[in-house]
Amino acid sequence: DLGLTRTIADRVMVMNQGVVMEAGFVDQVFEAPSAAYTRELLHDTPSLERHLAATPSPEDGRGD
Repeated sequence: DLGLTRTIADRVMVMNQGVVMEAGFVDQVFEAPSAAYTRELLHDTPSLERHLAATPSPEDGRGD
């Protein structure tokens, strides 16, 4: 759970099939990942902000 990891950890290590892809401070890895695998993981992680941005609202005429 990347959201929980970001909340409780100081450092994080991203692994793929037992191989370390990237390691560092949570803010550094989450804000500016250097490994393509890390970027893919973060992109595929559900985000409340992305969900809310994609949800129609009555105010903009796209919702009920």
